[in-house]
Amino acid sequence: MTAVKPEVQCDERGIHCPVAATMNILNQKWTLHIIRELLNGKRRFNELSHCLGGVNSRTLRDRLKVLEHEEIVSRQVLSTIPPWVEYELTEKGRALNGVIESIAEWGRQWMPASRPCWEDPPEGLPGGATDNPQSVMRNP
Repeated sequence: MTAVKPEVQCDERGIHCPVAATMNILNQKWTLHIIRELLNGKRRFNELSHCLGGVNSRTLRDRLKVLEHEEIVSRQVLSTIPPWVEYELTEKGRALNGVIESIAEWGRQWMPASRPCWEDPPEGLPGGATDNPQSVMRNP
């Protein structure tokens, strides 16, 4: 699996769509979890992996590369023995906090709290019993 390189998102008329471009990055599995965790401060790779739970090391590496390429995350190699690599959000990455908070507020207002976050959606809906049962979002 190679790192996904976001492309410029254009509509059918060839006009750039910033919403599609942003969602192309944020819709990748684990990306919002990574950003949410880095909002708490710098993390090393293994710290991130541990905090996120079930993320595959290759997937985490690929997501971090995309976020670094997009200048959302910065990567710093510390010259220690053994060398450590720390990841932190850039100003651009920290600006996503407002986006995440807005999504959370929308969810609190419009999404029913009648079922736990880890409960499967009804059969036939995206993410339901007919979809991949592995794709479960952790309860924040």
